[in-house]
Amino acid sequence: MEKDYKKIFSENLRTLMKVNDVTGKEIAQAIGCAEGTISKWLLMKREPTLSNFCKLCEFFKCKYEELLDE
Repeated sequence: MEKDYKKIFSENLRTLMKVNDVTGKEIAQAIGCAEGTISKWLLMKREPTLSNFCKLCEFFKCKYEELLDE
């Protein structure tokens, strides 16, 4: 059975946002993308580019597994 990485990523991103008490707007400003882009990730409508994914890991000071593992 194939994992739904968009859903896993979205849930993990929400968790990191909550734990770190940051908004989509703050993330967007920090990594240099539009606030709407963060919203689309959370709504599972888009996936981050590799560049933005790396910036997210840097922003949250986390390993990629924290965003992609169940």
